[in-house]
Amino acid sequence: MTNQFDQSDFSEEVFKVIPGEVSKPTLTILRRAIVRLAKKHRLAGDGRMAKSVAYTVVNSVWRSIAALIQTNRRIRPLFAALDIAPLPCDLIALIHEFAHHASKSPSILTTFEFGQIYSSLLPDHDRKSGGIHYTPPHIAHEMVLQARRYHANFATGRILEPSAGGGVLLLAALGELLAANKKAEIELLADLPSRLIGLEIDPFAAWLAQVAVDIRLLPISFGKNIALPRIVRTADTLQVDLEEDLDLVLMNPPYGRQKLTADQREKFTRVLYGHANAYGLFLDQALRATKRNGIVVALTPTSFLSGEYYKNLRVTLGGEANLRQIGFFETRAGVFDGVQQELAVTTIQNSKSSQPTLASRIHFNANGDLSREIPGAFDLPQCLSAPWILPRDRTQISAAQNAPSMTYRLTDWGYKVKTGPIIWNRFGSKISGSHRQDSVPLIFAGCLQKDGEFSWPCDARKDKVWLNIGSDQNHLLQSKPCALLQRTTSKEQSRRLVATALPLSLIDEFGAVAVENHVQILEPKTETPTVPLETLVAFLNCSTVDTLFRCISGSASVSAFELNALPIPSAAHLAYLNDLVAHRAPSSEINREIQRLYQQ
Repeated sequence: MTNQFDQSDFSEEVFKVIPGEVSKPTLTILRRAIVRLAKKHRLAGDGRMAKSVAYTVVNSVWRSIAALIQTNRRIRPLFAALDIAPLPCDLIALIHEFAHHASKSPSILTTFEFGQIYSSLLPDHDRKSGGIHYTPPHIAHEMVLQARRYHANFATGRILEPSAGGGVLLLAALGELLAANKKAEIELLADLPSRLIGLEIDPFAAWLAQVAVDIRLLPISFGKNIALPRIVRTADTLQVDLEEDLDLVLMNPPYGRQKLTADQREKFTRVLYGHANAYGLFLDQALRATKRNGIVVALTPTSFLSGEYYKNLRVTLGGEANLRQIGFFETRAGVFDGVQQELAVTTIQNSKSSQPTLASRIHFNANGDLSREIPGAFDLPQCLSAPWILPRDRTQISAAQNAPSMTYRLTDWGYKVKTGPIIWNRFGSKISGSHRQDSVPLIFAGCLQKDGEFSWPCDARKDKVWLNIGSDQNHLLQSKPCALLQRTTSKEQSRRLVATALPLSLIDEFGAVAVENHVQILEPKTETPTVPLETLVAFLNCSTVDTLFRCISGSASVSAFELNALPIPSAAHLAYLNDLVAHRAPSSEINREIQRLYQQ
């Protein structure tokens, strides 16, 4: 049979990364329809069925592409034995429709949809425990751009994707390798297993990634009787001893707490403090595997920038390497479905040269088109374990520039921070909506209103107003004047810091109150703190300090660690502010004075 296939057209139209390409909505609609129909047939929540559906989709796409280019090459065998379950006829028909469109679409888009089908049908526990959230193509494109910006060696270098499930990042890296070796593509295929390496703990996800690579390489190997190289292997990245000669690591590591063996805890001790998070361990493993001046580009939560559990990771990233750039996503929407963390593209160079960190804001529109705002370059703090102050956009530049020179903290004002000790669902019948003898008011975060207002009982908790606690647990009660602060807020809220003073009338009437766990307590260390309680509340509620906290916090938590590290003015300079607060000046006037204190 005469082959009429034009290889150059196929490579351009079917395999090239094209952000916002028009076929993406069609594939996405069909993928969602497949998932909905599979769930209707009760095929979701079962690992075998998730694999069976995904395998049928991938195999159908492979056969459509093979027919398009007129080859009888068969799909690669699975990496682990799987008894493929038969699927309903209507689902198979829909899968064939998906395959028809996928065979004429950029392979990186098709690969992403493979992963979405598989992960959407997995049991929730498997998806959450494995941190399975596959990288969208437009974000993979941005990560490759960052690697290019810092001169990653695509021409001759070695590249690792240590969490390769789905294969999108592998395809993005492969596209760069092919572009850098246009005149030696056949030679590149022979060298590819040593040039591009994928590791994945899930055998089926590893197979998905490998088949995605096979699809991408079909136009090069077509008609030349060249075997498609295997570059993805099933392995636990945290258990592997990697050679320290990589030029680039591209990764979207799993997020979440990680149980460690004694040997692993010893291996990763330099980045551990308290609980281990998987992505922190992957960052450390990536740094160990890159050569001097090698680049790591990772899609990570931003919690490592400020959380106490990540302070040793910060010391390692800032002391043993160089955080070159961090690109904050403007919104959490459009990154991963169902992921609540604030995320960023983090670029690290394995170099001890001290250079400022470039902060940028990344915005994607509905088509996946990218725009980028770069507020500027900023120095990390001298104490690397402290939270890192980095602006998320241009409105925060002044706060990020001025705050590091402030050496005073809340303890210098005479306050200590502690978290409300009452975890309400552990107290059962001791909590009620009606007052009993010896019961005390139960304060939830919802009682704290914007602009320092306090409302008790909380409208959303009218059945949980009182706590009757035994005398042996009186240490859990708050009987002293204090400020209260919401412990959980999001970047989308108008205020990250929502503070109020605990009304003395409640203490006077009931002797004490119970403070729920989602509230921070800022308590004077002495009866006469250096700064009045009312000034502290006004300070925390002003827009200048709220903006500064947004430059610090990397999660929805308003933690005691971050509050204790908050740079603040000297108490000796607060006379005018104290006067403004005492005379109930407008909040705009109070904010102007606080802004002046930070700028002097």
